[in-house]
Amino acid sequence: MKKLSYFLLAFSITIVIGIAVLIKPDKLDNISFLLALSWLVILVVFNWIIAVFFFTSDHEKNTTHFGILPSLHSIVFLYSVYSIVILIYFWHSSEYSTLPIIHWISQLIGLGIFGIIFILILIAGKTAQISIPIGAEPKEELLDKLKFLTLSLPNDFKTTKKLLKDLESTVRHSVSHPGATKYIRRYIDLSNRIMSLSLSDLTKSDSEGLIKELLILAKSC
Repeated sequence: MKKLSYFLLAFSITIVIGIAVLIKPDKLDNISFLLALSWLVILVVFNWIIAVFFFTSDHEKNTTHFGILPSLHSIVFLYSVYSIVILIYFWHSSEYSTLPIIHWISQLIGLGIFGIIFILILIAGKTAQISIPIGAEPKEELLDKLKFLTLSLPNDFKTTKKLLKDLESTVRHSVSHPGATKYIRRYIDLSNRIMSLSLSDLTKSDSEGLIKELLILAKSC
């Protein structure tokens, strides 16, 4: 994934530079042209950073930050489109020489508007953030552990497997987020007991009773 993302970045930058050079190869010694080209590259890199964070963020484990990433990504993309359109328009108007002051004013206005929206979204996300209390494991960790145990358990233990699937379903659909539950001590107890489960525990004679206890605890969270 990382190699592909870096390849995408390098490919995008190459395309931008290639198009600019093909359009105006005689302007490569022009400082204004190089500055404008550098700005295009910066926009590409900024969009790449947001996109990579969006697709690689571990959104299930810690907070609600992932929920604002699509909005942030959209804001960055829209500003990039605005900035590029303004840049190309004034670039072309000035025959790819020194950009007029109105261009920089337009860029600053756009940066200010989109920047304020960006910050407001970050503030809203921070306000709505739900953190996981100390000692509690994320629900996703519990579900992964239960799924792993279910897949690893020999087929001879059909009843135990069914109970594990029931427990996984209960945790997924009935147990509240650890940062929002009213019964945090019960949740911590449930998460600790699930995370400490091993295959040897599930192959013992009292394994069914153990899972039934966890089912009751999960339903009370």
